[in-house]
Amino acid sequence: RAAAGLEQGRSYTSGRVQSAGKADFTYGKFEARIKLAGGQGSWPAFWMLPTQRSYGDWPLSGEIDIMEAVNLGVDNNNAVLGTLHFGSPHQYIGGETTIADINAFHTFAVEWYRDEMRWSLNGSQYASKTQNQWFSSGAAGDVNAPFDRDFHMILNLAIGGGLPGQSDGENFPRQME
Repeated sequence: RAAAGLEQGRSYTSGRVQSAGKADFTYGKFEARIKLAGGQGSWPAFWMLPTQRSYGDWPLSGEIDIMEAVNLGVDNNNAVLGTLHFGSPHQYIGGETTIADINAFHTFAVEWYRDEMRWSLNGSQYASKTQNQWFSSGAAGDVNAPFDRDFHMILNLAIGGGLPGQSDGENFPRQME
């Protein structure tokens, strides 16, 4: 559990679990069954970052968002995203789907191949992207870059931040299970 928010006098904080230094992967299927946290300022995510910054700082070395949700349940929002971040200037591509019951467990996955990414929700594919959609000439001319190196997994629940905005302070404790 991250303590930064508590040290700054807040009554809540963000937290993460990651595999960096313990398990790093290049290609494969990555899947988790998750019950998401909702509410204003909630930003649950299941994602991957490069273990080494082979192509430079973020986003040049890439980011794979297997699932992220922003302010789930606020104004009937039930969208979840799967996204790739890369390039200079920053580029991102991916897909979006919706979950019928935001209070239930769902299985989120990405299948990462040398030349394609496929996202699914509860076993049904909702998006795919190929290397010609993410290739960045700024990545040493490698057509699979930056998604050709080891990445590690992260599961986190962020409270607040640039994308979701500040929390409304209601409905705590919030948790991602």
